Amino acid sequence: MASQENRLLQMLRRYLEQNKLKDALATCQRLNRDYPHNGEGWCAASIVACRLGNAASGLDFIARALALQPTNARFHIARANALVLAQRRQEAMTVTEEAVPAASSDPQLLDMAGGIYALLGNYLKAQIYYQRAVEKAPDNGIYQFNLATVKRFLGDSDGSEICFDQAIRLNPADYEACHLRSDLRTQTQDRNHIAELTEHLKACISAPAEDWRGEMKLCFSLAKEHEDLGNYEDSFRFLKRGADLRRSHMSYKVETDIQTVEDIVRTYSAPVFNNIRSGSSDKPVVFIVGLPRTGTTLVDRVISSHGQVFSAGELNNFALEMSGLARRDSGGKLTRTALIERTIDLDFEELGQRYLASVKAMVDDDRCFTDKLPLNFLYCGLIHKALPKAKIIHVQRGAMDSCYAMYKRLFADAYPMSYHLLDLGRYFVAYQKLMAHWYKLMPGIIRSVSYEDLVRHQEPASRRLIADCDLPWDKACLSFDKNPAAATTASASQVRHPVYNSSIGKWRNYQRQLQPLQALFTAAGIDY
Repeated sequence: MASQENRLLQMLRRYLEQNKLKDALATCQRLNRDYPHNGEGWCAASIVACRLGNAASGLDFIARALALQPTNARFHIARANALVLAQRRQEAMTVTEEAVPAASSDPQLLDMAGGIYALLGNYLKAQIYYQRAVEKAPDNGIYQFNLATVKRFLGDSDGSEICFDQAIRLNPADYEACHLRSDLRTQTQDRNHIAELTEHLKACISAPAEDWRGEMKLCFSLAKEHEDLGNYEDSFRFLKRGADLRRSHMSYKVETDIQTVEDIVRTYSAPVFNNIRSGSSDKPVVFIVGLPRTGTTLVDRVISSHGQVFSAGELNNFALEMSGLARRDSGGKLTRTALIERTIDLDFEELGQRYLASVKAMVDDDRCFTDKLPLNFLYCGLIHKALPKAKIIHVQRGAMDSCYAMYKRLFADAYPMSYHLLDLGRYFVAYQKLMAHWYKLMPGIIRSVSYEDLVRHQEPASRRLIADCDLPWDKACLSFDKNPAAATTASASQVRHPVYNSSIGKWRNYQRQLQPLQALFTAAGIDY
């Protein structure tokens, strides 16, 4: 291989490992232009396209790679990755199963196969292949990280911590591993990572090219561990530092989300709503809505511990199908306001059918399933019109605890309002307004469950919850912590424990720091 070609490939691999997609894309373009017969270049282009969310280009690029090397197992697994993104899940499963035999001795292929199974939601199989990759290459920090992550999803906190420890030992700058490790358990005076995290933070901010994301993750980690130890002043100091850092690198304006709520309330007036023709599907679906960190995962685990229910996790399918239908034949890009206004003219029968078709490969045909994306609260009225037999469960939690719980959580990409206290407060007020509107439009349709009631009075609250889903009582719902199904949300570690109420009123440890939020709620007439 020519030295220039080899150099470009090495650069490309490094950029992919570091997830520097802009640099990887530019290198792919140069490699594929100058060396079009290099299959690795086309495979890398597919991987980059998929990470950027472009499944169609990902499939085109990997087809070119396979045309050059039809038996390359790595290329076939990369194709499976693109198929998952394109929602062609059954094809992805078939391709992966066919490619796996060739992966038995190649740790990179084993790791890639684990990644496909993880994307498909088969975390037990993902764990098998990640474990094999680690056994073949125990000194690869990426493989250790991937295995740690899937162990966390499956509830093996001890095994996950061991793998995260290894990942950090092999790559001290893996601050994501540091962050996830801190969240696995309650830290103690005798067993915590505060000294280690402090050293990592010093190294991070003194590096030649300051890594603000790394600093942010370490700050959130230190905030969590200090809170576990009761060091509340230190905890909030690091929390605010991390949140401010994240907020300073965003262009988010809470006014946009407030305007969205205003547009929904205005567009879906009672006369308009009552005149919309409903769909006819009788598929049993339970939508669990609310705000993140308010107990939606707990409610989902309680319901899905029932023998007749399957948890499909947090799906954005309803919003995608709704948006796709509203934009169809629009002739151009729509503003948020215009998009909302177009939704009242949707064929809600079609919307319901499209939603169900989009989730078909992810759910059990014979059972009721839950969709627990919290932000579906925006679409409660549309959900009821599209799927009139669906149950909508609204999880509520005290205003101050809700906002503090969101503020201290570092989300991957969602919930940009959560890094500034006043943004959070104003968003909460808007959310309350919209939910009040939906309740008024659809009396008796949305069923509420209080997080505080569920954890203080587990059995009676759980029985009401199951009854609201029109299901017979199943005592397994009281043992949700024994539910073996994977949990992939921010509460993945917490839901492995029986009900506890220590999170109620936790905001009171920070009354002085949270006073601006308290004042905002008082002015808005909200009982915080």
